[in-house]
Amino acid sequence: MRTKKIYFTICLFLLLNSMGALADQFTASHYSAVIQGSCIYAKSWDDAEGCTPMGIYQMSEKDGFAVVPFMISEEVVYSNGGGAFIGDDFYCVWKQEDKTLGFSLSQVIRWNLKTGERNNLGICDDNLAATPAGTAVDPQTGQVYGIFWDSKDKSSRELGIVDYPNKTRTTIATIDKALYGLCIDKAGQMYAIDGDGNLVKVDKANGDISVVGPTGIKPKYMQAAVVDTYTNKMYWNAITSKETWLCEVDLSTGATTKLTQLTDENEFSVLRVLPPAAADKAPAQVTNLKAEFVDANTTGTISFTMPTETFDSTPLTNELTYQVSNADGKLLEATASPGEQVSQQITAAQGEQTFTVVAINDEGNSPAEAIQQYVGYDTPKAPAEVKLSIDETGEATLSWQASTEGIHGGYVDTQHLTYSIFRQPEEEKIVSGVTATQWTETLERGYASAYKYGVTADNHGLESEAAISNSAVYGDGLVIPWSCTFDDASSLDLFTVIDANNDGHTWRWTQYHDGAAYYIYSKTNDADDWLLSPPLALEANKSYIVKFDNEVLKAKYPEKMELRYGQGLNTETYEVVMPVTTFTNDEYTTNTFTIRPQQEGDYHLAFHIVSDANEGSMSIDNLVIDYDPAAGVQDITSTISNNHHPMFDLGGRQVNSKILRTGIYIRDGKKVVVAK
Repeated sequence: MRTKKIYFTICLFLLLNSMGALADQFTASHYSAVIQGSCIYAKSWDDAEGCTPMGIYQMSEKDGFAVVPFMISEEVVYSNGGGAFIGDDFYCVWKQEDKTLGFSLSQVIRWNLKTGERNNLGICDDNLAATPAGTAVDPQTGQVYGIFWDSKDKSSRELGIVDYPNKTRTTIATIDKALYGLCIDKAGQMYAIDGDGNLVKVDKANGDISVVGPTGIKPKYMQAAVVDTYTNKMYWNAITSKETWLCEVDLSTGATTKLTQLTDENEFSVLRVLPPAAADKAPAQVTNLKAEFVDANTTGTISFTMPTETFDSTPLTNELTYQVSNADGKLLEATASPGEQVSQQITAAQGEQTFTVVAINDEGNSPAEAIQQYVGYDTPKAPAEVKLSIDETGEATLSWQASTEGIHGGYVDTQHLTYSIFRQPEEEKIVSGVTATQWTETLERGYASAYKYGVTADNHGLESEAAISNSAVYGDGLVIPWSCTFDDASSLDLFTVIDANNDGHTWRWTQYHDGAAYYIYSKTNDADDWLLSPPLALEANKSYIVKFDNEVLKAKYPEKMELRYGQGLNTETYEVVMPVTTFTNDEYTTNTFTIRPQQEGDYHLAFHIVSDANEGSMSIDNLVIDYDPAAGVQDITSTISNNHHPMFDLGGRQVNSKILRTGIYIRDGKKVVVAK
């Protein structure tokens, strides 16, 4: 009998202890951890143009811990020296160093996460910069612990407490091994990951380290960890030499569960878990939230299902209050029973709206559930497929596809949509109120010019962005001498580009080398692409010099190109100036050719690239066409010997054309140069 009593007592003791352990592990179905962190690297940033998108990013358990931006700064918030979330502020150490010059500079940055205001608190001692272990906030005291370098020389690691606002820190103990992912649980126990991949406990009082167990992951680089004080789960931004993961670590064994692979290789220096979205006995969030507004109406219906449980999964029995609000304030407040389906009319202003619904009881508000909805007329998307053609009479025809969607997914009244036409690049409005999707105008003829138009759509006063047409050239040939140095993108507007193989890899402008015409290879298709100059007015039986500079990407990637010239746009009829030639020069080289048209007219110079697939690129610059001066003298001499029309000197006196001296004369109203 005593044995049974002892056995029962032991079982009861074990049961009570296991219940206590379970009480430390929150299992409510309505809680979803939300992790925020300061990201100091992502693989996609390697190719980012402009400002590197550093800042605070967020991972939500209900969304599979996908990394999304929370607050990005255009100013430097580079927490490579560690940091901490303190209230509404994020503090960090930005460390700059150049080992070759022996340069080191550390600064403390404060960033308010409500206002976005960033303040540089100034230079601090290098010993405020954390090691790859980082820092951790003690939930019991609010103090910020960290493992720091002793100086800019990084000769030793020190456990200490940092005061970011005052830019000071204390030293508790020297740490003799590399640690990563420092964090503190809700009871105040400090943990980290050692270089061998073991979860270890760190004594906050003296820095003593004891191994808990292996994680199975060997860390490399700076990486952060945090303990969710609501559930006491440890989350770790685990980075190895090959992969990056968000993991959950069992604090009792070190066993690690990979929650999601961070494929962008996100490196966080600081992490925190946001507080629960509601009190335990407050209602859980509403479900099945929908908002419906028909066409352009600003009065619509919002519907949802009231919760049946509290945030900690206790069944609800009493009637609940609910509130619907948007950025302008509270739109609706009423009561409903747990589990009741609610459908109510609401009215909101035209524009992008976020409707938020909370359920309320005596314990507080539920987590907010929100839905975005565009109300009223929406700004239309820009028209598509805007195309310009100009015929020989100067009639410019502009066509486009009608806009049918709003930029926010809202209502577009396609039956009453109108369009405005703008001349580019001046953005001068030519006409508005156009109801068709085609428009024409007749251009005045002059020297060849590039024409381009913009088209906007108007939805009851809401105007789209302009969709820009292709460029088309119209007018008489340009006067010789003529040149193009491709200084800006508009240089190509006067040129005609023909992507003969329709593979999308064709001539375009590049900013490199202060501007050039540029072809870049296709991996799969041989090149077949034409670059035609604007029309050039050439005389019959006159010789002209054509010059251009070109280069290829690298000598090991040869490019093949020919040069032709001719009238019209049918390149098959063009005369070959330079046959297909293989180029390997990776620095600009000048090429010079002579052309001599037999008929007067407007001609195009045509660069035809025919390189093999998967080669490199070709750049063309400094294109020039001018009279051949030597050939010009021969032409004049020949004309003089066969033409007996009267000639006059510049004083208007008639001269004997058979005994002319070197000089300039007038014949048939034109200047004639004689050189002997």
